[in-house]
Amino acid sequence: MPDASATRRPATSLIVGGLLVAASVAAELIQPVQAPDGTSREPLLHAVYLVAWIIGWVLVALAALALRHLVGGRMGAIGSWLVVGGAAALALSAIGQLIGIVAG
Repeated sequence: MPDASATRRPATSLIVGGLLVAASVAAELIQPVQAPDGTSREPLLHAVYLVAWIIGWVLVALAALALRHLVGGRMGAIGSWLVVGGAAALALSAIGQLIGIVAG
């Protein structure tokens, strides 16, 4: 069993990352910034939502990498890399949207 100090930083990263992702989704539900056709009605606020989303998923990916040794073995490595891959895909999607907002 690892000591608490070895898991404190990744756990904090997971909590903060999850809160950022949830906050960006909640903010979009409360104050929508996209029209049904996908165009951005409020580009600056939309960019803020996307930046929070991206940072949140980066923190989740970093925590998964840091915690992969807890499960250990091949299954732990596979699970960790699946989390990293999923988080990267979601973050890259948001980066694409962010580029679209900046480009107009």
